[in-house]
Amino acid sequence: MNRLHFIFLAVAFFSTVNVMAAAETCDSSPRMNAEQAGISCTGSYYDWGRAQNGYGYCYEWTCYGDVLNQGQPVSNYSCEAVRPSYFNWGRAQNGWGYCYQYTPQGLTMNQGQPVSNYSCEQTRPSYYTWGRSQDGSTRCYQYTPQGIAMNQGQPVSEFYCR
Repeated sequence: MNRLHFIFLAVAFFSTVNVMAAAETCDSSPRMNAEQAGISCTGSYYDWGRAQNGYGYCYEWTCYGDVLNQGQPVSNYSCEAVRPSYFNWGRAQNGWGYCYQYTPQGLTMNQGQPVSNYSCEQTRPSYYTWGRSQDGSTRCYQYTPQGIAMNQGQPVSEFYCR
C-alpha cells in the first residue's frame, strides 16, 4: 500500500468517525484525530445539532466537526435530505397533548412550539372517547396515543365518539 492510498483511507475513516461523533454530541465541537495527526480534510456536511436554547436545528459542519456559517442554523431541508426528522405526540408544559417535530436525536424543533396535528396523525393517530366533564356530564374528548388529553381539555363534537 503506497503512502497516498494510506492517507486517503485514513481521511475516509476519520471522516466517518467524525460524522458519527458529531451527530451524537452536536453541541460540542469534536476534533478528529486526522487534524491532530496533520492530515487535512476538505468538504462539509449537514447534520442536526442542539442550539444554546436547547432546541434542535440543522447546521453545516466542517469535516473536523466545527459548525460553519458563524454558528447559525441552515435550512432544515439540508438535514432532512440526509437524516429526516420525525413527528410525535408530547405533553406541553401546560399538561395537554400536542404534536411536535423532533430531530433524529430526539431534540424538540421549532423552538418547542407544536406543529399541526396532521403530522402526527399520519403515523400515530389520536383517539376519541367518552369522558366525564367537571360538571358531571358525559362528553367526547380527544387523546394522544399515550392517553394525554388534547384541545386543552375541552370536549369535541360527539360525532367523533359515536
